[in-house]
Amino acid sequence: GLVILTYVDDIIAIGPSKYADEFMDAIKKRFKCTEVVDLEQCSHESPLIFLSNEIWIQISIFIIIFI
Repeated sequence: GLVILTYVDDIIAIGPSKYADEFMDAIKKRFKCTEVVDLEQCSHESPLIFLSNEIWIQISIFIIIFI
């Protein structure tokens, strides 16, 4: 399955790449979007920013820092 986290104009799709990619492609066709970021590519030095929070994976554990 696919888990979608959304708030106003921020979206995270979590699940198998095939489904997440299809979902994000459909969103990009309908709305002007910034570049899609793969959470697996995020790190402490280059985190994903979601709702003004830094998110990255470290040793296969999700880390969310609330600022």
